Amino acid sequence: GVAASHPRRRRDPSPQAPTWPRGSFRLTFSNLAFRGNCATLAVSDDDDAILGARAALGKAIAARDGRAVIGGGPRSEGRPPRGAPSSDPAPHVPDIVHSTVLRWAAEPASRAEAHEAFEAIAADFRPLTVDVTGVVAVAETAPLMHGAEEVLR
Repeated sequence: GVAASHPRRRRDPSPQAPTWPRGSFRLTFSNLAFRGNCATLAVSDDDDAILGARAALGKAIAARDGRAVIGGGPRSEGRPPRGAPSSDPAPHVPDIVHSTVLRWAAEPASRAEAHEAFEAIAADFRPLTVDVTGVVAVAETAPLMHGAEEVLR
């Protein structure tokens, strides 16, 4: 099952779901972008594996009478799955794929200078396609707050 109350546990919520990624798939990292408070790489889901994983998550949540909020949809329309603590927020399934490669610990003294330095470094970036060999779903209570040591347990 899926439960947002255990942020440090690995989950494969739908091992039998036909859309859950099996085997390897390709992702292409491109478009290194400065976003003010962070820098991101756009990720192309070349084989629709992430789309499939998200569909499986949505079905697993619905199977427990929950309702995931997709993308920027109204959070008020979501509902935690049955059995989740009443304090849990509704599950959120993003509709974008990106990787944050830089996040400021504090606001830069000069955002313009930070942007200029970033652009100089990013000028050499070239898109990169990688083969991914598996997917692990991680439930988190605070967005962006999971780390590799939590996923690899």
